[in-house]
Amino acid sequence: MVTAQQTFKVSFYPTTVTIEASRGSSDTHLVVDRTTGQVTTASSSPAFSASPLRTLSAHGIMGLINLQRGPYVVLITGREAVGTIGSSTVYRVSATRVVRVADDRTPSGFDAADEATYVRLLENALQTPSFYFSYDMDLTCSLQRQDSGSNDVFFFNKYLAEPIINAVGSQSVFVLPVIHGFFACKPVEVRGTRFNYVLVTRRGRYRQGTRYLSRGADAEGHVSNYAETEQIVDFSSGDQMAYVQVRGSIPIMWAQVPNMHYVPELRIDVNASHERFQTHMTRMIDEYNEVVAVNLINKVKYEKPMGDAFAALSAQMKSPQYHYVHFDFHKECSRMRWDRISLLMDELSSLNTRFGYYEKKASHVQRQQLGVVRTNCMDCLDRTNVVQSELA
Repeated sequence: MVTAQQTFKVSFYPTTVTIEASRGSSDTHLVVDRTTGQVTTASSSPAFSASPLRTLSAHGIMGLINLQRGPYVVLITGREAVGTIGSSTVYRVSATRVVRVADDRTPSGFDAADEATYVRLLENALQTPSFYFSYDMDLTCSLQRQDSGSNDVFFFNKYLAEPIINAVGSQSVFVLPVIHGFFACKPVEVRGTRFNYVLVTRRGRYRQGTRYLSRGADAEGHVSNYAETEQIVDFSSGDQMAYVQVRGSIPIMWAQVPNMHYVPELRIDVNASHERFQTHMTRMIDEYNEVVAVNLINKVKYEKPMGDAFAALSAQMKSPQYHYVHFDFHKECSRMRWDRISLLMDELSSLNTRFGYYEKKASHVQRQQLGVVRTNCMDCLDRTNVVQSELA
């Protein structure tokens, strides 16, 4: 089922840029000052009757950003329908455009070469083929949290959208939460029953960076490689079931420093990690109610100090809603003995059963997921993938 689509008309005038939505905004326009980038609202009136200098069409507004020259607007100019969740169509962003809002005046200290570099870096970041959105549901939130407002951690364009949010509020049609991650929707038939199987992964927007260069937790308790994965069973009747898992870097202050050796130097600061660890886990408990941290790193040699630090900080976490499990994946599953994953599943069985999953029937919530499994290894990749697949 394809839901109503949305388009935006962007009109350039000598001192302002106006943005109109094709549906859902009544007669309200966004007005962007071409000098300051300030966003306000206005109603349709004769003030907009003059012919604009030019107009552009877009499928969505990711937001605005100020560079040296002044404000730019980031537009979604291409979209591809990739599936549905319930009656809501999910789109992948296939093309974007960074358009200068600022007028032709040149500010003092302006460097054209620097400006071109900043614009190019922004355009390159937006070319990542992993941005998704929906007009009729908030993809930053799991099914269970659809009525809670956008999830700040997974609202990937939040920084760009803030000038618009400040002007019209977070629920406006002009605010389009976009996630960065993965989305797939596949039709399935089991014993004559048909449904859509949906997999969504939402990547956290904090503590970005590549492998080796971004590890652990920052001062605000945000960790590298943080992602929420939700699997959804979606029936045409409207009945839905969903199960959520989380992965993320070990939430302590640590780094792997590249050197001339095959294995990079491992640095850990346990004393500086207590507050970061507590902040991260407390935030997770606030979000998911109960958390079991599953640590898959080795208990010996190179990775041992990481496991010791994780265990020590977990012991200081006095909340009854926090649990810690250390499963040495490489030792237990060595020599291709993948069946030994069952040892971990047995250990998690009572907690995972109690956590349950989200279920809705005939528009009524039957049950909610009461906790989450947070899985990590060193990179939050291979070992984590295996365990999350088994839990799923």
